Amino acid sequence: MRPPSPADLAIGASLLLVAAYLWGSAVNRRVRHRAVRWAGEGLRGLPEGGTVRLLGTSGVLIRQPRPRPELAALQITVLLEPREVGPLWLWHHLQGRRDLAVLAVTLPEPATADLEIVARASAFGRAAIRGLAEADGWRIVDRDATYTIAARRTKDAAALGRGLVHLLSPAIPSLAQVSVRRGAPAVQVGFSLAQPAAPLGPILDALAGAARHPALSGTPGRPSPQGTA
Repeated sequence: MRPPSPADLAIGASLLLVAAYLWGSAVNRRVRHRAVRWAGEGLRGLPEGGTVRLLGTSGVLIRQPRPRPELAALQITVLLEPREVGPLWLWHHLQGRRDLAVLAVTLPEPATADLEIVARASAFGRAAIRGLAEADGWRIVDRDATYTIAARRTKDAAALGRGLVHLLSPAIPSLAQVSVRRGAPAVQVGFSLAQPAAPLGPILDALAGAARHPALSGTPGRPSPQGTA
């Protein structure tokens, strides 16, 4: 039996890539449908005006006005693993990347702190923390076995960050990131959508409670000229 020729190997590799694409597309469509159903269950009973936009097979974008009295608007971005591209998916999977939900909520007032809180076990969180430059004033102010907290010119930053984790983590066990920027009336939260996904309703309740947190409510957390505390 003759060994396979380069053409045979190329054809085999192409067939594997096509099979991986078809498998990945089918899986992502199922996961996307499950994510839309998850969001719909959490937003049931809210006023009309929400929109759902499909982002190909790679995700979905959901917008909802006034999901809670304390929250003016909600945007949910679901980012799926790149399962259609087999080698890329395998690389991402080995790096710990998983299907992710990113919630951005609009607050009644601009935030008064610059905080980035990330789960140390999350590839998404680690990438977020690497993107913060010390030259721009960002510093690591607290780190434990689970979370790293970075801040920029924010008084009592470590305590503020731990307070937000305490408020949000019970409702979001897979919490990967909390992002707050001074002057912006918004907070961004990222977490894994690994099944079973945390119910959206309690997450929105936790975010509504966090809207009264000192870092987000326009009270403490003011800039500190000496840097972060």
